[in-house]
Amino acid sequence: MKTRALFIGRFQPLHKGHVLAIKWMLERHDEVVVVLGSSQEHGTMKNPLSSDERISMFQKQFPKKILSRLALVPVPDINDDSRWVGHVLSFVPHCDVIYTNNDFVQKLFRHDGKIEAAGTPLFDRGENEGTRIRDMLAKGDHGWKNHVTEEVADYLVRIGMEERIRKMKK
Repeated sequence: MKTRALFIGRFQPLHKGHVLAIKWMLERHDEVVVVLGSSQEHGTMKNPLSSDERISMFQKQFPKKILSRLALVPVPDINDDSRWVGHVLSFVPHCDVIYTNNDFVQKLFRHDGKIEAAGTPLFDRGENEGTRIRDMLAKGDHGWKNHVTEEVADYLVRIGMEERIRKMKK
């Protein structure tokens, strides 16, 4: 019987911790549904990348063999915690478990009871890794490249992310 995991994030940008977590999930499940949260947001410091750009990042990062086991699903925010789990689940196929290390998200899914909620090991990730990477981009600190894979770094450079973030910061 095939199993499917759910993984929710904004992926602003996709960093090494995300990549390692997805690979960890794929060792345990046949498929992983990746929810690209806040899909309606882009062009801000918190959400600089559009959904299409985030999908392109995943396509650059993972070979076709792995991409065939991922479902990338953009999901917009509704800003209503009481309806959020149902909202997310309405966009995705049936999943057996959601993996998240966000205590609040685990609490919401456990309260809803439709899907098991579990954590993953923390892979090369600080509490605010995406925030740190975006701050480094804004400051012109090329150390941000140490927090993403070469494929993601090349993509972000190609789309002019450093300049885009600096303009947003002003």
